[in-house]
Amino acid sequence: MKQRLVPLAFAACCVPALWLVVQFFTVGFGADPIAVLLNDLGYITFVLLALTLACTPAQIVLGWKWPIRIRKTLGDFCFFYGSCHLLTYLGLDQGFSLDDIVKDVLKHKFIFLGMATSGSASAAGSACTAWSTWREARPASTFSCVSRHRGWKPLRGWR
Repeated sequence: MKQRLVPLAFAACCVPALWLVVQFFTVGFGADPIAVLLNDLGYITFVLLALTLACTPAQIVLGWKWPIRIRKTLGDFCFFYGSCHLLTYLGLDQGFSLDDIVKDVLKHKFIFLGMATSGSASAAGSACTAWSTWREARPASTFSCVSRHRGWKPLRGWR
């Protein structure tokens, strides 16, 4: 079972991407496809971030060893979906227009927090290979999680 755990986690993390592709080619994304794609990618990223950060407490509190084996896979997919979310916002929603992006970031708190989150997550993710231990990278990751959580609003009336 130990050898199958990471491939199973990998396959499970691919399911949301496959679901988005199937949804795109069958029923579509509705009247506002960019908003639906942004919301879905953001939600997937948030869930994977929570699962990734829950691996260590699960090991400490419950004594489970298996979450540690899949933590890197979950984190990598969290970064992948977060990058897709960011690129969807920058490219499809804003057309890579720097003026529009700056105006939108300054106008909406949740977009400002999302940009700060992706910046800190990118810094933590790229620097983890250079740092000797996870303890040195944890502050950037914790800021990433907390800032995103504090800026997250319920779906109803979130704009």
